Amino acid sequence: MPAKELLMVRPTVFGFNPETASSNTFQSQPLQPSIVQTIAVQEFERVVEVLQQVGIRIHLFDQTSETISPDAVFPNNWFAHFPNQSLTVFPMQSAKRRTEKRSDIIEYLKSELQPKVFQDMSDWEVDGFFLEGTGSMVIDHPNKIIYAASSSRTHTRALQDFAELQGYRAIWFPTKTSSGVPVYHTNVMMAIGSRLAIICKDVFAEEFDWYGIQQLLIQTGHDIVVIDEWQMQQFCGNILEISLPAGQLAWIMSETARNAFTPAQMAQLSTHHLILSASIPTIETVGGGGIRCMLAEIYR
Repeated sequence: MPAKELLMVRPTVFGFNPETASSNTFQSQPLQPSIVQTIAVQEFERVVEVLQQVGIRIHLFDQTSETISPDAVFPNNWFAHFPNQSLTVFPMQSAKRRTEKRSDIIEYLKSELQPKVFQDMSDWEVDGFFLEGTGSMVIDHPNKIIYAASSSRTHTRALQDFAELQGYRAIWFPTKTSSGVPVYHTNVMMAIGSRLAIICKDVFAEEFDWYGIQQLLIQTGHDIVVIDEWQMQQFCGNILEISLPAGQLAWIMSETARNAFTPAQMAQLSTHHLILSASIPTIETVGGGGIRCMLAEIYR
């Protein structure tokens, strides 16, 4: 089952990160940096409210003064908790973003969840190998398959090491956007739920990779919602399936993504799911990440 609990970090130091902009084409320099911080917190609170209204438990943390990263609102990149009760800290490309790794959050999770396995992959940063959590990886847990788009933030050596520890199968593939650069994180081009997979066909660099992954998704019981590159840029791939307390499934997405899906796609997405959304345009454009990036899953 998808996660019923989430961890979020309030962005008390939010802004444009030039260290990540070179690989993230979703980022834009704000016209009025002085008001970005205030707006980002307001957007964050809207997401919290939408989730709490449907009964999702949120483990909520404020960004600390030691965290100089303007991207701390995206905690799913530096740690992840999995249904097999393992907890992993991941190697990050941006030096600023490495300050997001917080011992207080890790100790809280260890105490709260009692993980069976804890792994800290931060040493990979010394050798220049990165794997940015569930940004780099879109994971089909029931079928133990990891999908990963190769990029400067997602190295196959680190991916294979992580997959072997988990006992999962890792599938990686190259991508190329219309601007000629790879997709920076896999979770902006695809999402996998219990019955559906959302995926951007346009950015596969090799056609045979697209056909192979399409077939694998079908074989593992998924209907496929194909989005185009424009829809990917509107964060249609950056959505997350969650489980509500009563057992109903839901997709959480931004208003940007919701408005970019076609009526037929929305009908498919809502066949078995409640659709939840919140407006976060400043976090999306300045931070270059969507709602899925703001949510770190917690599994009991």
